[in-house]
Amino acid sequence: MEESLSLATEESLPILTNHNGARNIQWGKLAAGFYSVFLLWQLVGNCLYVVRVIECSMDKKLESFRCGNVSTFSYSKELELAWYVTRLIQMFFIVIALRKTPSFHGYGPTLGKLKSLPAFWTLVLLLLLGVIRYVILEAWSQSLLSFLLRVSFILSCVLKLAIV
Repeated sequence: MEESLSLATEESLPILTNHNGARNIQWGKLAAGFYSVFLLWQLVGNCLYVVRVIECSMDKKLESFRCGNVSTFSYSKELELAWYVTRLIQMFFIVIALRKTPSFHGYGPTLGKLKSLPAFWTLVLLLLLGVIRYVILEAWSQSLLSFLLRVSFILSCVLKLAIV
């Protein structure tokens, strides 16, 4: 018996219509275009973040969230925060998509298997130490932007553990 692979055709894609039904936009193409722009921003944001981190760590000997705007480009701190927020959104969607994957058994059973592994508790301890460090640094936060950057670092660490 032969098996065949059927691919989605343009007719089988969901279609978005307005209240008059006159305008049709295919959801697949719209989502692909949006996600392509989103990934392009992630790439550009990552490159700008690397430039910022290198300049802050090499020239000023500071972490990126403690460093002011760099001389290479203006509004670097704001761009770093925007990149981190979009990165958090992407990680959140990955966690949601992982739950909907048929081969994924759920976070509860996975946690049940992981809690008997010493390496998992080492990872959790390292996460906890990192979160405590950022919370202590929050006490000396001088601006709302620095506070938001540290909160995004904390959320990023927690979401990375959920994804891994």
